[in-house]
Amino acid sequence: MDQFAGSPGSVYFRSAGGDALYVNLYLASTLRWPERGLVIEQTGDYPAEGVRTLTFREGGGRLDLKLRVPSWTTGDYTVTVNGVRQRADAAPGSYLTLSRNWRRGDRVAVSTPYRLRVERALDDPAVQSVFYGPVLLVARSQDTAFRAFSFYKHFTLRGDLADAIEPEGRPMHFTTHGLTLAPFHIADDTRYHAYFRRAEPVVVFGATDSGVRNRARADGLTFLDVLWEQAPFVSSGRFVRAVRTLADTWLAEGLFTRAERDRVVAAAVGADLRR
Repeated sequence: MDQFAGSPGSVYFRSAGGDALYVNLYLASTLRWPERGLVIEQTGDYPAEGVRTLTFREGGGRLDLKLRVPSWTTGDYTVTVNGVRQRADAAPGSYLTLSRNWRRGDRVAVSTPYRLRVERALDDPAVQSVFYGPVLLVARSQDTAFRAFSFYKHFTLRGDLADAIEPEGRPMHFTTHGLTLAPFHIADDTRYHAYFRRAEPVVVFGATDSGVRNRARADGLTFLDVLWEQAPFVSSGRFVRAVRTLADTWLAEGLFTRAERDRVVAAAVGADLRR
């Protein structure tokens, strides 16, 4: 891929043969491609959540339009062309290709709804940050040491951080553990934490405590980390089966004793995570 001369950094690229345009970032901008007589305008209110629209202002012709699917997106990612929804089966982190004979006035609308998520530090998975879509959220606090956050005990079958982090009332502001989470790009003189330490010491499912340590395997991921990566669970039965299978793996790897494995499975059977 080649970057366009004079275009906003890393937003647009073209293929060597000139038959494909890569939209790498969703930022308000205008692309001019003189060799093809194309002018494409992108509008949107990033970093706020919303729809980004690309409009062919001048030119057209056969072209592969390759739209980046953000790595943080979910199944709610949608794309329309002139109001008609397109198949959006590209994997997160790849590109969705729209191949057609484009005309002046064509409009491509891309919707990537935000969701709460965490990212782990590469050298220590227990050190994490909270994001809302692409937006880093920081915890406003005067403390000088890591704050410890625990989320899994609040999870329902859907396995969504929204069960543990609540909207504060302002756009992209949330509360958790008695602290306000605010977008990093909104600057003021309040002290903040961009990182926290994840504290999930015991295998707990809602109000049901197994009493078993939430041990980590060699890569630093704990039993609950690996379990909730499989969410959402469509039923309590599916959840219990996932717990049983993973507990058997932890037993085989020496991370649970037989008695601990049985207590974890019993806790899953007795838990009610349907709310």
